[in-house]
Parts: sequence; structure tokens; C-alpha cells
Amino acid sequence: MTFEDLKRIFPNATLETWHQHPNGGGWVENTATVEDTAYVGPDALVYDWAQVYDQAEIYDNAKVSGHAKVYGWAEIYGHAHVYGWGHVYDWGHVYGQAQVYGGGRVYDYAGVCGLARIHGTARVCEYADVGFAGVHDGTWLESPLTLAGTQHPLCVCSPTEIAIGCEVHSVDHWLEQYEEIGKANGYTDEDIAEYRYLIDVAAEWMRVRMPGCLEETT
Repeated sequence: MTFEDLKRIFPNATLETWHQHPNGGGWVENTATVEDTAYVGPDALVYDWAQVYDQAEIYDNAKVSGHAKVYGWAEIYGHAHVYGWGHVYDWGHVYGQAQVYGGGRVYDYAGVCGLARIHGTARVCEYADVGFAGVHDGTWLESPLTLAGTQHPLCVCSPTEIAIGCEVHSVDHWLEQYEEIGKANGYTDEDIAEYRYLIDVAAEWMRVRMPGCLEETT
């Protein structure tokens, strides 16, 4: 990425406020902190007050911004973005178009990819691999359930909640209100019947699998 390319993204950028990282040549805003041991690829960006250190690698078109921290041997690549107060560390990988933000954490050997969103108080760790889920609570040791419905994907997004598209509710609320929610979102009768089945599947999965997917809290 040339300085002219950077200016197209950040029109107010100057050579006094940005510099190219010595290990990789990616652009780093002077307010951010990137250790020389880290790698910032030529098309990657680190800005705001973000911190990248140890042997962490940021490459492809990935971005790290806000107050985010990436460290250890973590890798951020593709078009992934870590921002807000998101942390990725150990050997965590975030790639594709995935985002980690808010207070989300990805660590151990966990991977987050596709269109996944990890935020809130969510923790993805051990060998969990999250592809298209939006997870905002819980410490996940295994991947949360995601089902591709006809209209919108269904995802178990917290220890007690299911998300369908932008609608996030408890299992009990879904079971009581699925018809009304479906109609309000333009679902046909066939769609509503399909999603009632998917909600039942997710509820059973939560009952059977959730204890093994989540770290116990005291």
C-alpha cells in the first residue's frame, strides 16, 4: 500500500502522523504501538491506539484499531478487523471477514473466520472454530451451533440465547413468539414452520451440548 493509497482511506493522514512498520512495511498510525518483533504486511493497517506485539502477524487487508490488542503468535489476515477493546492472543487466528470487537477475546488455538462476529463478553478459546456465528457471551471451548436456514442463519450466540438474523432472544421467548417475530420480518408460513423446527433443534443442542462447549464459571 502506497502513501497515496493510505490517503484514500484516511484523507487526513500525513507522513508526520503515520509510518511504515520496519517488519513488513504496513502502515501504522503513530498513536498505535507495534513492536518490531511483530509483522505488519504491506496492505495491513494498525491505527488509533491499537497494540500489536510479540510475534503477532497482521497481513493481507486486515486491520487492528481502537484499543484492540493482538499479541503472542496471533494472526489477523484476510479482511478481518479487530477493534474496540477486542483481544486476540496466544495462537488465535482471525481471518476472512471476521470481526472481534467490544470486549471479545480469541485465544489458545481458536479460529474465527467467515462473517463471524465475536463481541461483548464472549471468549473463544482452546480449539473452537467459529465461522458464521455472532457470539456475544460465554467462554466457548467448542464451536457454537450455526444452522443455515432459508432466510437467515440461526446461531446459538450466548449460553441462553439464539440469534436468527438480527433478532436475538432467549429460547423461551423464541418458542413463545416465533410466529409473531417471523411475520414481523416478512416470513411466509413455510418459513415460520421451518424456523420453529430449527429453534427446536437449537434448543435440544443447547440442552445436550452446551455443558461441553462452555467453560464452567463459579
